[in-house]
Amino acid sequence: MTVSAVYTLLSILGILFFAQVAKIIYRIFLHPLARFPGPKLAAASSLYSTYYNLVKGGQYTEMLPCLHDLYGPIVRTHPNELHIRDIAAYNTIFKMGTPFSKDRRFYGFPFEGSHFSMTNTKSAKGRRDLLQPHLSHKAVKEIQPLLERSLGRFLEILERARDNGESVDLSLGYRCVTIDMLLGYAFGQSRKALNSADFDFPPAKYMDDVLFGSLLVKHFPGSLKLIFGVVLYLPRLITKKLVISSMIDMKESCCGMLLELIEKRKHHKQSHSTMFDTAIDQVISESPEAPTIQDLTAEALVLLFAGGEATAISLIKGTFHMLKDVNEFQKLKNELHSAMPDPQTQITIEELGRLPYLRGLVKESLRFTQGAPGRLPRIVPDGGMTLCGEFIPAKKIVSSSHYVYHFDPHVFKDPMQFRPERWLKDEDREQLEKQLLSFSRGSRACIGINLAYAELYLVFAHVFRRFNFRLDGTTDDEMELRDYYAPMAKGHLKVIPTTTTAVGDTEESWKPNIEFAAN
Repeated sequence: MTVSAVYTLLSILGILFFAQVAKIIYRIFLHPLARFPGPKLAAASSLYSTYYNLVKGGQYTEMLPCLHDLYGPIVRTHPNELHIRDIAAYNTIFKMGTPFSKDRRFYGFPFEGSHFSMTNTKSAKGRRDLLQPHLSHKAVKEIQPLLERSLGRFLEILERARDNGESVDLSLGYRCVTIDMLLGYAFGQSRKALNSADFDFPPAKYMDDVLFGSLLVKHFPGSLKLIFGVVLYLPRLITKKLVISSMIDMKESCCGMLLELIEKRKHHKQSHSTMFDTAIDQVISESPEAPTIQDLTAEALVLLFAGGEATAISLIKGTFHMLKDVNEFQKLKNELHSAMPDPQTQITIEELGRLPYLRGLVKESLRFTQGAPGRLPRIVPDGGMTLCGEFIPAKKIVSSSHYVYHFDPHVFKDPMQFRPERWLKDEDREQLEKQLLSFSRGSRACIGINLAYAELYLVFAHVFRRFNFRLDGTTDDEMELRDYYAPMAKGHLKVIPTTTTAVGDTEESWKPNIEFAAN
């Protein structure tokens, strides 16, 4: 290399270095958000959150309460973003008809084309309107027998493990039963996730990899999208061990099931209605408003994450804590025995929702797992907005996290303690409900809330009515949750099922109501 070439290279590097220094100085001292408090590293770059998420393993969200305790209700957590801890401000940002739009960089890949990824609230409403009627309280109530088919198969697997004295991976089991319920209603393909006694179902097995990949997407959305596109064209033999390969497998599987469902609906061969019926009718009729197959595939992926994994982790966390506390576990068993004197008792979701302790277990499980624990960025509308008494300029990003509300000691006494009984008193429950945000609020709230509650009530009730469990080596450390876009435990919940000790129980299997399947 010649002297002039070296000089040119050093000059370029010097210019780049001083440009970076100038950008950092601007961000810290001259940026429109410079007056807001927060760590200087967070104001200068995204390395602060990247370190806690990628190096420390999804712990960034856990840092947020500490930052608010130090700096106040508004903290500058990224160069162009403020994080807010104030329930009134949260309700303003996430209200019905909110002028705050989603940040495309955060909500896009791998859900591009779904209502979840649409940044504009009005645009998202059209897609939500196609799906929401099939997820209403009335619609979910009508599909209880379909959900019970999956539940019945799950209970049979647990019974077999109990009879053989075998250990069960309930983390995989809960994933499989919630996914199976979703597959049954979304695609008419129930029971496929529960064909294996050891829950050897790829979407359940690879969910840990997918969640880790989602964490990478948070920080490198453009790069991961590019890699995703490249991997699609490489031989699967080469790519099968890559984390992103699991995401591709899930996407291809959803696309295949949708195409199969479209063909069935075209030829009137569906055994029952599905949540995609209205959307598929638009596709078949070639309506100008019809979503594409890619759009519906993205919707299916959202369902697997939100309706499958988010519900499963609530079941996992709730089960673990109940097994750790004998007294609380017995309270639940007594309540379930009174409501269902025989394990085979048929009971509606509405009736289960009226059982105080079971309801407390469901609510406390949702509080601990939070739905989406981490930051939910929104773009400040034109004209700016005043939040917490501070004016925030337009086009800047504000975010809030369910974690800071669900573990607020001013609302939830001893917030790190798992206590279902905190939800039993009517005078307390009203205040607690105001800060239970697992499904978010407003125009962009989770459309699957009714289905998620149905799954939680049915699975908790029938599993705990039927079985006792012994933990099989699972530790508190393994059940600690980390924010990987969705909450993920560090390990898996492994148990040994045993027969329940409630008086009057029989040894016969619980039999689901399959009348719906015959209609």
